[in-house]
Amino acid sequence: MGKLWGRQQKFDKNGDGRLGSGEWRNWYLSTFGHDMEMAERKKVSQMEANWEDWLNGAAQVVRNAANIFLESAGMLLPPNSKKLAWQTLLYQMMAGLVEGNQWNISEHTNTNMFVGNRVFYPYRALAFDLAKISGQCSEHELEKAILRGAPLFSDVGALTAEHCGSFWRQVIMQLPPYNEESEPEIQGGKLESLSYAPGFSSELQSGIENMVTSLFPLASFFAGATEDAADRRNTRFLNYFVLHWRTIQGVYDIPSFFPGISAKQLQVEFPSLREWNIEELSEECGPNHIEEMYRTNPRRTIELWRSLVSTTEPLTEPEQAEDYFYQLEEIWFSSEDDPELLRPILDALREEGFARQIFQSAYVNYFHQNIIHAARACGEDPLAEHCLSLLLQNPLPKEQWDLSEYDIEELCSAIKPRSVPDHTIHLPDDGTVFHYCTVRLQGVRRTYSYLTGALPLKVGDWVEVPFGKEKQPRCGQVASVTDCTRLAAPWPPEQTKTVLRIVKAPSGAEEAPDSCGTKSI
Repeated sequence: MGKLWGRQQKFDKNGDGRLGSGEWRNWYLSTFGHDMEMAERKKVSQMEANWEDWLNGAAQVVRNAANIFLESAGMLLPPNSKKLAWQTLLYQMMAGLVEGNQWNISEHTNTNMFVGNRVFYPYRALAFDLAKISGQCSEHELEKAILRGAPLFSDVGALTAEHCGSFWRQVIMQLPPYNEESEPEIQGGKLESLSYAPGFSSELQSGIENMVTSLFPLASFFAGATEDAADRRNTRFLNYFVLHWRTIQGVYDIPSFFPGISAKQLQVEFPSLREWNIEELSEECGPNHIEEMYRTNPRRTIELWRSLVSTTEPLTEPEQAEDYFYQLEEIWFSSEDDPELLRPILDALREEGFARQIFQSAYVNYFHQNIIHAARACGEDPLAEHCLSLLLQNPLPKEQWDLSEYDIEELCSAIKPRSVPDHTIHLPDDGTVFHYCTVRLQGVRRTYSYLTGALPLKVGDWVEVPFGKEKQPRCGQVASVTDCTRLAAPWPPEQTKTVLRIVKAPSGAEEAPDSCGTKSI
């Protein structure tokens, strides 16, 4: 205590034993100043070291993002375009700084007694670092542009709804048409839902993905955007890119199963298909929607169906012919209950080339049978006769037809009475009522007409009927029962076989047995 008092006396200029405020300050600094100065310098030094550590870490991240962008741009553009890529990077960085307030963010050491205040601008330091590496502008030019609010190189790197810089235009020119199947976005630094059209090489895909997921988030970082705001900003700029991509390169139309028409055009021509997504209408999926198309616009559907083969001549390859006819399987099948459904096809069959292709290709099954039956049911007897004539001239051996001998016999007997003079078709309709039924045989999709005889049949009964030329007994289920006069009969009564008997439903009714046990009623 005595020593301190002695030191205080040295600052007592009046000699009255009391120190004024200035004298007290001088005494305090003289006594404790050295320690205070050391403490301040240590604190400032630590803060500056922290700033340096942050800058080094942040600069490394920023440089890495810049390198990824530059490498990605190099994948899409010639090597001499590196200058444009750097200018685009600097423009986007400056645009972010102008958009946000990061340029003015600073760290201070605060005013001290011995060490002057130090100020650190972290985002300016990072921006100056990139400008120095790029060699495209000086720190002064960059700062001046930021303060003006007019980033450098806008004619190269700007990307807005209205403007597409020369760098972006050159990139887009390397790309195929845009596939608009899904809207792209950047989430968590990754590009999501960007659909690629044919012609997109793996190199182009990688270049686009790396370019947008390095540059746009980097610009958002300099804009000071939060995580959610950054995602929105990144996606907004990606959408600008997509907008100009669509404008410059056009939109890729996913081809449909039918040559020469895209999936989207199908939806325009057939509004009912708008409930299907584009992928379901694409060429990979096949025409699962063709029945819906046919019922909407049958003539246009027939035209598209015919485009599936490149010839109007009969198809000589059995597999090709089978695939071709099966595209309309549901339509052929539905025509058994609704012959009028095939009227547009009957109209098309007046074209001789088409008729020959249908009936003289290397595949024959119940589709052809149904067409002839439909022609007769629709009152198109001459057409039915002509189609049958073409069918009978088909060069495919009859043992390879997917029709039984009975089917062929029935077709011939059904058509011939209508076209060849015969006493059976000139019998007058005297009002006699005939009892007909249709029977669906096991293992056969179509139904056959029979007279019921004296049997009290109803729909759902199982019966035994004569089948084929040899009139072999076969089991089937009654699909309909009809009373009609000779004029309205589906087949001339004299040409129609009669049900033999009612039987029990066979076990395993889905499978057609070779024979079935019967019980006379």
